[in-house]
Amino acid sequence: VASLDNVARAVEGAGLSVGSMVLESLASAEAVLSGDEKQLGVLLVDIGGGTTDIALFSEGVMAYTAVIPVAGFQFTNDLVVSCGVPYSVAEEAKLKAGHALPDMVDQDEMVEVVGAEDGLTYRIRRRELCRTLHDRAAELLHLVLLKVREAGMAKIPPGGVVFTGGAANLVGFETLAQEILPGPVRITPPRDILGLPEALRSPTYSTSVGILLWGIRHPVEQDAYDYRNRNKPFGKGRRWLR
Repeated sequence: VASLDNVARAVEGAGLSVGSMVLESLASAEAVLSGDEKQLGVLLVDIGGGTTDIALFSEGVMAYTAVIPVAGFQFTNDLVVSCGVPYSVAEEAKLKAGHALPDMVDQDEMVEVVGAEDGLTYRIRRRELCRTLHDRAAELLHLVLLKVREAGMAKIPPGGVVFTGGAANLVGFETLAQEILPGPVRITPPRDILGLPEALRSPTYSTSVGILLWGIRHPVEQDAYDYRNRNKPFGKGRRWLR
């Protein structure tokens, strides 16, 4: 509850108001999954900035959800530690030179980075940078398999694994996932939605687009999030009456 209240306060501090809340994996599913996929059975994996959200859909509904504390931040932070560069430099190097399959990179190719302590420019091997990203990506994929087993599933559902989220854009990630996960794998941006700007047609924005779609498609399932009256006398009763 405290975490949700903090989110609401942060949004209000930015000059906006909170209408309601929805589980992140449900919102992402609105943007990237079809009704047929949910009915068939599919595992949605949303690799965000701080966490990876997993949602298993079966017979049209979400049957299991979990959160893995490994995502884009950890990918970048690994480069901070291994390369000795500031976070912003590591993030830029990940986006411009990152690859989940180090062997696909020329072993003599170099990348220029700025050191964290002295501010000087250094050259490091791109393959070594990519090896760090590969190790973290492989760890994440094995954690996804672990969560599948925890959900009581003996194998990947028929619809396969659908990846979305900004960190899924790492070059070579889809191929690595196909090597590790025993089933169909694909990376999916928001589906074709009338009027959606081209700039938002990326896995990075799946959750954001999904939240908007959830607000449009599920108006009766929403309830105003009001944390101010939580501890006031009769506050819960007033909310129930509303």
